[in-house]
Amino acid sequence: MAQSSGLRAQGKTRIAQGSGLRAQGKARIAQSSGLRLRAKPYLHLFVIRYKDRDKLQKYLNENDIQTMIHYPIPPHKQKAYPEWSGRKYEITEDIHRQVISLPVSPSYANDEAASVVDRINLFSI
Repeated sequence: MAQSSGLRAQGKTRIAQGSGLRAQGKARIAQSSGLRLRAKPYLHLFVIRYKDRDKLQKYLNENDIQTMIHYPIPPHKQKAYPEWSGRKYEITEDIHRQVISLPVSPSYANDEAASVVDRINLFSI
């Protein structure tokens, strides 16, 4: 049971960090840069959507902020679904070209999470 309560505490920390990222960054970056912060944060991912994801990812990596692209291949293009590979799902394909995961971890202090937001706010389009 102690392990279970520890995992719950870590989950709450991650949700709080994700909510903090949304609250700190939404007003400044979402409206001016085309960055979308609609999704609720999950325990292990904080996903944002930006039209020029590769440029943003390069900028963040240059500023020592590690990012990831989870599921870079749209579902209908994956080998598991060969019968769908010839179909076009424009919205799905756009999302897969634009989403990027920001770091969220119980080991991050609140000021570290805030520095991610600050760095994104300094990103020039």
